[in-house]
Amino acid sequence: MKQRISYTHLQKLDGQQQIKLRELWEPQEGEYMATGDHEEMIYFLNGVQKNKSLPLLSIGQMMACLSQSGGKLSVNFSEDTWEVTFDDRTFQDFELCSALFEALISKL
Repeated sequence: MKQRISYTHLQKLDGQQQIKLRELWEPQEGEYMATGDHEEMIYFLNGVQKNKSLPLLSIGQMMACLSQSGGKLSVNFSEDTWEVTFDDRTFQDFELCSALFEALISKL
């Protein structure tokens, strides 16, 4: 099971969605980010150029973003498929992280 999104997930975002994602993000040491097509761990916060990077959010970070938005969030697993329901919309994938990211995109 993937624990966080990857650069390929971020390619689905348009320019406005990238801006909104950066606004939600508070970089922390030990997290992962993408700068261009390069993925790396954040070792020193002073090295993060937030306007040029995007977060590679973990499952927990995505769940926190969705739950803090005030929408109704539920997560279920059945027959090898994860189902994330957020604000009466359902997102399904074999990876929980991908289903959560699709729900997050709908919020952005």
